[in-house]
Parts: sequence; C-alpha cells; structure tokens
Amino acid sequence: MCLIIFFILMFLGLGYAQTPQKVYETKEAGDKLFNLFAGHYSAIKDYLNAKSDKEKQSANPNLPKDAVLSLLKTHGGHHIAQIDAVKAGDFEREAQIWEAMVKHIYTISDAIVDAIAKQFP
Repeated sequence: MCLIIFFILMFLGLGYAQTPQKVYETKEAGDKLFNLFAGHYSAIKDYLNAKSDKEKQSANPNLPKDAVLSLLKTHGGHHIAQIDAVKAGDFEREAQIWEAMVKHIYTISDAIVDAIAKQFP
C-alpha cells in the first residue's frame, strides 16, 4: 500500500524522491494525501449507492444513462480545459471555454427539463 501511495504522490508532483517509507515526511504531504483519498472515497461511495439503487436508475426513462454520461463528460471536460488554460496563463482561452461551458449548461438543463416534461405532461 505504501508503494501505491508513493507513486500517487510522485504523479501529483509532490516532489518525493525518497523511498516509499518516507512518503509522510511533511504534514502538507499527509494533508494532500488525505484530501485525495477523501475525495476518492466520496466518489466511489456515491457511485456504489447510485449503482445499488435500481429505483433511482429508472426514475425517468426519458433521460437515459448514456445521455447523462455524455453530458457530464462534456461538462467535466470543460472544467479540465478551463483549469489548464488558467494554469497556462491563457485567460483568453479560459474565457472562450467559459462561454462554451455556459452554453453547455443550458444543454444539460434542457435535457433535464425535457425529460421531466415528457414524464409528467
């Protein structure tokens, strides 16, 4: 397990060139690792709960899983591109991504509203 943590920290660029046993060399590294795993746990728990709840999965047949996944992947991609642009100092590109993201939010909203309107005419 310690070796896995070591490689995660190296991937995140926390600068640990020591052996895996020295991964927790600073409180900052421990805090970053805790936050990484806390977020990871929350996402996995949410996925497990959603996957286990058949009633919620079929709550609205007019909003199929593949459509939702496509919408969410695009939205996530916008956030990643936005962060990359900001980190690169390309604020003009970030503004373009923001505009695309706002338009896409309307697409997401329309899909949800249309599905509800079809379900409850």
